[in-house]
Amino acid sequence: VSTLVGAAVGIGATTLADRSRWKRDENRERNKLRRESYGSYLAAVIQAHEAMRAAASEGHSPAESRRDAITKAFRAADPYVHRFALSLVAPADVVELAVAVFRRVREIRDLLISGAMANSAEYRTAQSAYYDAIKAISDAMRKDLGTSPLGSTAFGASSHGTDDSVP
Repeated sequence: VSTLVGAAVGIGATTLADRSRWKRDENRERNKLRRESYGSYLAAVIQAHEAMRAAASEGHSPAESRRDAITKAFRAADPYVHRFALSLVAPADVVELAVAVFRRVREIRDLLISGAMANSAEYRTAQSAYYDAIKAISDAMRKDLGTSPLGSTAFGASSHGTDDSVP
C-alpha cells in the first residue's frame, strides 16, 4: 500500500511539474509572438509614414504622379497585413490603439496626397497626432508585455514639430 501511495504521489508531482513547465513555456511563447507582432506593426506604420513623407518631398510634377508615389509608399510597408496579424494576438485595448495609429497614418497619407508639404501647419498637426498615437500604443504594448512605459522623452521633443528623428 505504501508503495502505491508513493508511486501516486510521485506521478502526481511529476504531472504537476510538467503542467507548470508547459504553462510557463506557453506563456513565454505567447509573449514572444506578441512582442514580434508589436514590433512588426510599429515598424510597418513608421516605415509607411517615413516613406510617404519622402515620396511627397520628391517634387512630382503631375498631382497623379505624387498620389501614386505616396500610395505606393504606404502600401509597400504593408500596414494592413501587420495590423490584422496584431489583432490575432493582442488584447482588445492594443488592437483599438493599433486602429487609431493606422487611421493617423492614413490621414497623413491623404493629407500628403492632397498636396500638403511636410513643413505645413496641417502636416505638423497630423504628425503630432500620429506621434501621440504611437506613444499611446507603445505604452499599451509595453504594459501588456509587462514593461514600464518609456515616457515622452523617448519619442523626441515634446512639441513633435521640429524633431524629424522621432518615430
